[in-house]
Amino acid sequence: MVLTLASALLHRPARAELIYDNSKNDLNLFLSRTEEFGDEIDFGGSARVVTTMAFQVFGEAALPANAQARFRLYRANGPLPPAPEPQIPPPGDLLFQSPDIELRPGVQAVRVVDLSIPVPNRVMWTVEFLGIGNQPGQRAGLQVYHPPVVGRSFKDYWVKEPTRWRLYLLEAGKSASFAAQFEGLPNPPVTLAAATGGDGRMVIRVTGPVGSEQLLEHSFDNDAWHTIGSVSLLTTNAATFRAPFAFSGTNQFYRTRASAFPGSTVFFQSIAQATNGGALLSLFGPTNTQHIVEASQDRALWTVLGTVRFGTNGLASFHDTNAVSGQRFYRTQRPSVLGSFLAIRSIQRRPDGSTVLACSGTPSQRSVFVEASLDLVSWASIGAVSLATGEADFIEPISPFGNYRFYRLRQ
Repeated sequence: MVLTLASALLHRPARAELIYDNSKNDLNLFLSRTEEFGDEIDFGGSARVVTTMAFQVFGEAALPANAQARFRLYRANGPLPPAPEPQIPPPGDLLFQSPDIELRPGVQAVRVVDLSIPVPNRVMWTVEFLGIGNQPGQRAGLQVYHPPVVGRSFKDYWVKEPTRWRLYLLEAGKSASFAAQFEGLPNPPVTLAAATGGDGRMVIRVTGPVGSEQLLEHSFDNDAWHTIGSVSLLTTNAATFRAPFAFSGTNQFYRTRASAFPGSTVFFQSIAQATNGGALLSLFGPTNTQHIVEASQDRALWTVLGTVRFGTNGLASFHDTNAVSGQRFYRTQRPSVLGSFLAIRSIQRRPDGSTVLACSGTPSQRSVFVEASLDLVSWASIGAVSLATGEADFIEPISPFGNYRFYRLRQ
């Protein structure tokens, strides 16, 4: 057997790149808090190993002599807040914490250098002021600039309260983007190492940049490539992948390519014909997430079939019970990375005049309201449906308004 492994990234000379710069547009504001607080940012450029972090701090004239600052860097993967707050992941995994840095009155440029921190595209950086006063003249804070000239920042900011993180806005809705710069080096290359397992399936060890997701591809001729799985490096720089089955043939090639949407990639491992003429779909995707499955015969008009949930192993199956002649295409959509969703898969009129709505959504013990409208303006509640298992049918008796109606689900 000839086995060839190819990495997805080429070697590049190590040269620092400015991947975030919010130091050009001064709004002449500064924010001081006694709690830890900070900014959620998206890095620009391509380098994702942070080597230097620079911040701009302002200390008032009577700043205490023992005032210090402690900076931290987090991954944006904390637990979602309770509804009805915006379902935005707060700071989660701690990537870096600086030593305590002494502060002085006036504007002070703080630089943390000689770092080597692999980071994802989006992070939260925060500051915790120690030993400062909370009265005017005794405070220290971050200077507010907006917009960044490299990278992107959101207008709100995070505050660490006693029980959890919470989002805040500045007065009058001004953007809370704090003065900072980040430099980085290119990511380390992706490397592969393979060995045959006891069951004949290939076991591949992938190393690469933290925060990435690598799609694994297989080929028999180094020309036609087929995606066989994915490896998540979102929290580690190394992971293993076991091929779904043992490949036959004397020549085998493997390579990786970076996922465009780390943590959200779904692909079909197989599509087999069911005995009833439908199809059995085997899928691989991000663990503990739910996605909508859609089908089309022309890749122009898509119909929602239902939902699929990936367990802790990233595997899921879906049975398309529709018997359709000719070709049929499938795709998935993640309706929201921020929380629950609802969908009406189909609407069927029965001969007796009643209507059956096939409903899907995030499993919940709370009932979902079903509403109807004649004009998409005025809506009336016509009942409720339980989505405890993620799918349920709602049957509306004969409508006094006729068959021309619109429907929606609402929590």
